[in-house]
Amino acid sequence: MRSKLLKAQFVMKYYADKKRLPHPFKVGVQVLVKLRPYRQVIARKYKFSKLAQRFYGPFRIVKQIGEVDFELELPPRVQIHPVFNFSKLKLFHNQDVTPQLELPSTVFNNQPKVQPLVVLDW
Repeated sequence: MRSKLLKAQFVMKYYADKKRLPHPFKVGVQVLVKLRPYRQVIARKYKFSKLAQRFYGPFRIVKQIGEVDFELELPPRVQIHPVFNFSKLKLFHNQDVTPQLELPSTVFNNQPKVQPLVVLDW
């Protein structure tokens, strides 16, 4: 029975490895980070998660941890752990365009802190 299980595992690994591609990320490359607004409170900007941004960045990869995890250079005001799996990263191709994709700055009472732009009436 044990040999049959090992053979089945080997066959499954063989076919799974045929579809796998190596990731294109290297240290120093700029990437966009995918956050899940329905799970991560810091990414909630809208009431409905369908309207929220999918990717934030670009951020520079500082170092590679293991085969599939990367540490990013996040701004110090952001309260997110800087290590992400490669499945949550996307290459930032257009280096001459600066996107308007910033992470929310801080959290208050487990909600993003909102600052008014101007006071219209007193």
